[in-house]
Amino acid sequence: MLCRWLAVLILAAFLLVIEGIAVTQGITGTFVRDQKLVGGNVFGNHNITNAPTFEMNVPRNVTTAVGQTAFLHCRVHQLGDKEVSWMRKRDMHILSAGILMYTSDLRFQVIHPEKSENWTLQIKSPQERDSGVYECQVSTEPKMSLNYSLNVVGE
Repeated sequence: MLCRWLAVLILAAFLLVIEGIAVTQGITGTFVRDQKLVGGNVFGNHNITNAPTFEMNVPRNVTTAVGQTAFLHCRVHQLGDKEVSWMRKRDMHILSAGILMYTSDLRFQVIHPEKSENWTLQIKSPQERDSGVYECQVSTEPKMSLNYSLNVVGE
């Protein structure tokens, strides 16, 4: 019985040491990239809770020509009951919540295949004035967000 308690105590101490290392490296509680919150509790490449996390291996600096449809790909793992929204940072205009659009500009559309982790903002016939930062948001508390830069260049 004493050996069992000793093993539990050693395991608890080990987990506390690991937690201390993770906190000092900034990888528990949040995953930090470019000083922005991008995920839930992450240890290495593994999400240790059911909190949503952003896929980081997607292009976030997109350049397109005037008139050529632009796609901003936001992938969220373990979304659960949370919602993904897109916002244009220039004027803080909420473009979408889920697949519902909150802009009268019909060039903007969210593409989200059923049961997919992909939430793609599509901008048809983009103009130079559409250049700027767009934010993919997840309705966690506090809000998670990831910035995407769109550069529309003239012909």
